[in-house]
Amino acid sequence: MDISGASFWDALIAAAAEDADLRIKSAHARACAFAVRIDDAQHLLEFHRGVLARLEGRDLTGVGFSISGPKGEWEKVITGSIPYARAINVFHGRLRVEGDALSAMWMTPALWQLWRVSARLTGGIAHD
Repeated sequence: MDISGASFWDALIAAAAEDADLRIKSAHARACAFAVRIDDAQHLLEFHRGVLARLEGRDLTGVGFSISGPKGEWEKVITGSIPYARAINVFHGRLRVEGDALSAMWMTPALWQLWRVSARLTGGIAHD
């Protein structure tokens, strides 16, 4: 499955909609938009009251933060080979979080759940 393509993110959003833990952990978010950048590909996502959606075709206005890095590192996070916290660690990871740090931290529980769901979707290891 190509994690850079829209079909992966559509499948992940469908899986996220079925996951009660993810919905609970993101229920506090009111229109929290963020960008996922995988090499040259970009996907705009938004958590809103427990629902994850793609914001395809919109510009970056209103995006609170972005997470960017090389495809190889993203594949490790998405399959659960490494935990998200390690991937964004400035010493051990290759993903970078930019933008509103408070929003990024505020959404950490929801993002943990999203990457857990992505690992399940890809047949990887889900970190609890």
